[in-house]
Amino acid sequence: MLDWIFTYAFLSFFLIGLGLYYILSITFKIEKGWIAITLFFGLILVIPFLSIMYGLRAGWGYLKHKNIEQFAIHDHYLVIRDYSIGRGGRNSYDRLYWIDLEKGEVVFKEKFKKPDVLSYSDKFIYFNSDKGIYILDITSGKTLERLSENDLESFLPEEYQELDSYEFDPKSLTIKLIDKKGREFEHSLSDFYPETTPPIASKGDFVQYENIYYENDFGRTKNFQLKGDKRKVLVDDKGKTIEPEQVFIAGKFLGTFEVDLKEKEEVTVVQSYETLDKDNYVLSVLNEKGKLLWKFQGKEADIWWGNSIYRIFPYQDELLFLIKDRLFSFQAQTGKLNWKMRI
Repeated sequence: MLDWIFTYAFLSFFLIGLGLYYILSITFKIEKGWIAITLFFGLILVIPFLSIMYGLRAGWGYLKHKNIEQFAIHDHYLVIRDYSIGRGGRNSYDRLYWIDLEKGEVVFKEKFKKPDVLSYSDKFIYFNSDKGIYILDITSGKTLERLSENDLESFLPEEYQELDSYEFDPKSLTIKLIDKKGREFEHSLSDFYPETTPPIASKGDFVQYENIYYENDFGRTKNFQLKGDKRKVLVDDKGKTIEPEQVFIAGKFLGTFEVDLKEKEEVTVVQSYETLDKDNYVLSVLNEKGKLLWKFQGKEADIWWGNSIYRIFPYQDELLFLIKDRLFSFQAQTGKLNWKMRI
């Protein structure tokens, strides 16, 4: 969608500039044509460039895969928080993503300052940010209620001073209001939004997955290891080569993950390359015995510039790869692509 918006904006400015060029060329004759040319190139180059730069600072654009602060899963929901670095090395904004892994879609994506998912229920997502406490519809991502500090302050008893701060307990859905004299007063979130339902999980229940891009090769699994210099093979604990024809050029382990196959089973992902030039990488997924299940080549990600792997994580019988700003879901057993999306 964003690509189409930028393309539409560029073509619009191009046509406007072309029209002005024609009008000004006629108005000012040939000797003044340089004015029209200057305006023409200014409109088709400078204005779209400034628009895009402003948009990126305002929170437009795709996932900043190198600036991920949170990447966590509970059940079939994935929460991502990325950030943009502004002047002076400070975050200019944070963005919050709520992704449904069953449907393979982004339910919610919005820019905030320091957003923090606190909990969710069967119907709602509860989170906090600089703009207050939010209640979102879990299926549509629509904001149902936003409680700003002014809203919360209105719930203080008359004898209390103005609101100094508040604390939200994501498990009990209670809000502790603290006035300027340090006095405390508690409210239930249902006092503000009666439809609230008890949380299924809160912040501490989410499983965080770390960036694997800068991780070193962990060397071995419990059943096998990579052996060799440039051309590596798998060997078992007794030093016997597993499938000698299976060679990994500059190979390294990226991780071992538990997935639901016929039963709970671990799969291991090995990164190697087609040649020692390391232009195209290959991801090989192995079962617990080191047998190759399937492969994925980096060039299949169809990413024009840079296609490094930043996260790998399991979900039921699936294995998901975050490659730059694209998320891929594969069947862990066969490698069949379930869905992919740009986020």
